[in-house]
Amino acid sequence: MYLVFQLFYGAICTLELDPLAGCISPRLIGTSGVIPLTIISTIPDIMRYYYHIIVHAQKEILFATCWWEKGDTASIICNALRDLSKRAAQEKRHVIVKLLIDRFTKHNLVHAHAILPSEHWEHCNIPKADELPFVLLEVNTSHRLIVGASHSKFLIVDRKIALLNSNNIYDRPNLEMMIHYEGDVVNSFYDIFLISWQIPFNPRLVCLQEESLASRDFHFFTKNALVLEDDNAQSTAVLAKTTTEIVSNLTGLQATPHLQSPLTARLNQFARSDSTADSNLNFQQLQNLSADFSPYIFHTAHQPFPIAFVNRTAHGKPGHTDKNNPQNAAWLGAFQYAQKSIFIQTPNFNATLAIDGVLAACRRGIKVTLWLDLGYNDRKEGHSTFQGGTNEHVVKKLCKELKDNDDEAVRKNLEIFWYTAKDQTHPRHFSEHKRNCHVKFMAIDDQVAIMGSGNMDTQSWLHSEVRNIDSYTYLYILI
Repeated sequence: MYLVFQLFYGAICTLELDPLAGCISPRLIGTSGVIPLTIISTIPDIMRYYYHIIVHAQKEILFATCWWEKGDTASIICNALRDLSKRAAQEKRHVIVKLLIDRFTKHNLVHAHAILPSEHWEHCNIPKADELPFVLLEVNTSHRLIVGASHSKFLIVDRKIALLNSNNIYDRPNLEMMIHYEGDVVNSFYDIFLISWQIPFNPRLVCLQEESLASRDFHFFTKNALVLEDDNAQSTAVLAKTTTEIVSNLTGLQATPHLQSPLTARLNQFARSDSTADSNLNFQQLQNLSADFSPYIFHTAHQPFPIAFVNRTAHGKPGHTDKNNPQNAAWLGAFQYAQKSIFIQTPNFNATLAIDGVLAACRRGIKVTLWLDLGYNDRKEGHSTFQGGTNEHVVKKLCKELKDNDDEAVRKNLEIFWYTAKDQTHPRHFSEHKRNCHVKFMAIDDQVAIMGSGNMDTQSWLHSEVRNIDSYTYLYILI
């Protein structure tokens, strides 16, 4: 538990100069909660769960995302809002929905936040107001000039459930991660949304006027009525692709050089271009991989455990000066106080502080493992003066630094892997738009896990408004 206190102390010390440096009220940074469900899969699997949670909302939905683009992913959310409106009409009630997106408009020249008029919703593939008569929707566009992006990705429903995920609302061939939270932790999410919104709500929130609504009746697995309810065909799609079904779909298939297994078809959903399974994999291997693919991880019942929010606010001014915030303190503390191991999975790795932290940890005898993406956003990360270079450039830099200045024992402390999809035998370059990983995750000594929307790149370390949760029980299972 000593590691817990070290990281938490470092995070809260950053509040001395600015109490809202973590975009949350100081007393709510430390909290507790439970995790009934983790999803590690492609965007459609996560969005179908979003659909299910949205259509069951009773009073209020608070929704934050960075990118919102037209496509199948946005259509799932839009259909969820339409179906929610129909359900609310039948029950003679209204549901308030607040959507916060990073989308620069001319109004953001005056203020970092501006309400998007309903006549412009259709251009963003958001349903028109007359399609949602029983949903009171308000859309807030957020961007702090010049490079202060709103990089948050989370959902709060009725102040009882919160979903924190790595993906935006767009169509990409990405592996992503989503965690379902319940308990007091939801109140902290709620506070973050209130602070992030920054302008008056119209209409006002209804759950804000009530006492803390964080439920103590947690919904673990078979108790989770939201998952098991079958009153809507699309709702039950959450569990439609079970292991049994995937295996049975393979029955009778003949092994061919271009076998399109159910697993491959699933990984191709919402991708910009389809991919085939690696030709080096035979029929039996594909069958085993399909059977082993378990995106829905239902955690056994457990008591609330300590959780901390280690966020940062948006910093729009160019330059690498905004370093003092809970997010950076937690990450730096991880590099400094780890005793055995550090595991990092991130699409981009180029922040100077992160590079220095890895080198320092390796030299202290800590085993550091990096899972990175090959070529992820190279055009942006590699050609921008302010970023820090591509993943390949940084990997070469790390290896050269250790080779030139350290002995073999230190070099062995660093292991770097390129993300390889489950139906492939080698990494696919990001430029192919076929198999990428967008998960943002860090584990320290197998005791503390940090996940959310923060990448290990310069933008997330120094500019973007980011949401990360520091969970002091290692519950996550990677597939």
